[in-house]
Amino acid sequence: MTTTDFTIEADEIKNCEYSFRLSPALWDQYRGPDELEWKCATFSRRYLDTIPEAPGVYAFCVRPSIGGGLCGSYLLYVGKTERGLRTRCREYLANAEADSERPKLQRMLRRFFRTDYLHFCFAVVREGDPVSIEDALLEATVPPACTTLPASIRSAVAAF
Repeated sequence: MTTTDFTIEADEIKNCEYSFRLSPALWDQYRGPDELEWKCATFSRRYLDTIPEAPGVYAFCVRPSIGGGLCGSYLLYVGKTERGLRTRCREYLANAEADSERPKLQRMLRRFFRTDYLHFCFAVVREGDPVSIEDALLEATVPPACTTLPASIRSAVAAF
């Protein structure tokens, strides 16, 4: 390995660094609906038609599959939309292709856009309020690319 290769690899690793909070206590305190039916689509315009135009909650997950079967999911972002999931995904695709005012989100999109690893996962909300469901999901997962967290956990997260 040459010095140049090491520099590229070190920069690549640093640019992909995220801190995750894996808290079984937060997961146990989740108070949102359990009947959400999650579906995922690779974050790409070619899958846009598979996403319904309905209110719901969504998440961005990085899902690598390595060695033919070892896979994991990294939850980076959780959001909600009262307008339509397809419309919201389309807005994120536009943000990925341009600069966004939201640095954490832009960093995530810039790094993983145009890979098969970034997924737009979504659940239609037929009953209930997408805002309260989003808050419950944020409280339970504390995704690293989210800058706005519910007041119930904001101060605890800021303490770190």
